[in-house]
Amino acid sequence: MNDALLITLIICAAIVAIVAIVFGFCSQRKANTNMEAFLNQRNVKLHRNYIVGFLCAAVILLATSKCVGNGSEIFSYISFASTITSIVLSILAIFVTVQSSADINRQFAKIEDATNAVSDASRTLSDTLSKISDAEKQLESKSEALGTQIGKIAEEFHRRVNVCMHEAEERIVTRVASNSKNYRNQESKGTEKEQPNAEVKGWIERRELAFLECSSLCGLFSLYACSLSMEKKKKFKLEGLFSESKDYVYGFLVATVCALHLSLENADGEFYCSQIAWNKEDIANKLERRIDENKGEDKEALCAIKKKIDDFFDI
Repeated sequence: MNDALLITLIICAAIVAIVAIVFGFCSQRKANTNMEAFLNQRNVKLHRNYIVGFLCAAVILLATSKCVGNGSEIFSYISFASTITSIVLSILAIFVTVQSSADINRQFAKIEDATNAVSDASRTLSDTLSKISDAEKQLESKSEALGTQIGKIAEEFHRRVNVCMHEAEERIVTRVASNSKNYRNQESKGTEKEQPNAEVKGWIERRELAFLECSSLCGLFSLYACSLSMEKKKKFKLEGLFSESKDYVYGFLVATVCALHLSLENADGEFYCSQIAWNKEDIANKLERRIDENKGEDKEALCAIKKKIDDFFDI
């Protein structure tokens, strides 16, 4: 074998080794993650081993040719060994290729199984979402039906309460009117009326005072309107004086009548007070004190309600 060819082979292998080292260093610096750096280093190391192996083989060949001379048959033996080695490596390469192909097929089979599992999960999830959507629609329809039923129940309850309150009011007014009529008849006949003793009279006064003290602002406004109605002998409507709280005022007046602190006459929604346990001054003073406890816009609104009642009764 020509020495110049071996030297050229050694030089080329050295150059390739140097280029591989430089390329490996640059690739390691450009790697974005540790995994990329590991893979680049592994590839460069593998190729570097090939190059070093070729370089060592060339050096051995050069040294052998120098030692045994050009006429030796050593190179024929090396050529024969290289041929056998190539055949063996080819067989090994075929075996590795077949094994790699089998591994790849197994990997593809696993990927296909995973794809099928994902598809099944997707279909299951889609069916579940469809069922949830159907359940949501059913809940909405049932909620609307329940709201309608609750509305009907509330309307029926309100109607029955109003009917019961009107009936109770009529019975109370009738009873009070009957008692008043009997009392006037007894007075006209000259019968003596039994006067309550001081203890009972004091208890009644304390009871009336406590009722007045515990009354709310709306209740005081309604009592104030009743006192003016008795004084001016003028009827009034709850819708006109208490448009926003007429239901509450109506309930308060019914409770006051039941407590026998008030006598009212109701004709087609027009109320007339024929008797009240307190005089107008006491109610007005209590109302003024309660109004003064408020400030700002609240006080102005309460004063506006009192002025509305005063204007209605020409005060």
